Amino acid sequence: MFGFITLLSVICYIVVNSRITKMMNKPGTITVEIDEQGVRYLLDNNKFELNWDDIKAVVINNNSINFIPKKTNKTFIGLDIRYRNEIEESINQLNKNDLLIDNSNK
Repeated sequence: MFGFITLLSVICYIVVNSRITKMMNKPGTITVEIDEQGVRYLLDNNKFELNWDDIKAVVINNNSINFIPKKTNKTFIGLDIRYRNEIEESINQLNKNDLLIDNSNK
């Protein structure tokens, strides 16, 4: 009986691990839009958005840029640091510099 349970556990682990790996390696189309209304993050058919009134801060770290919501029930949006120039330019054009917090070492 113990051998059967062990074998079943190993099989479940392999199946779950392979599904997670497939999902993580699945290429997706990511689009980020920043305009007068706020920030929209689109991943395939999923859309996450924050209005400027809902954003507490835009934090730039060494590896990421994060749009931090004021309330915990709102969406947190995190982006790779390679988009830093475009995001900073958009924030400057929209006069939202007061939300920007730079924690990076540049």
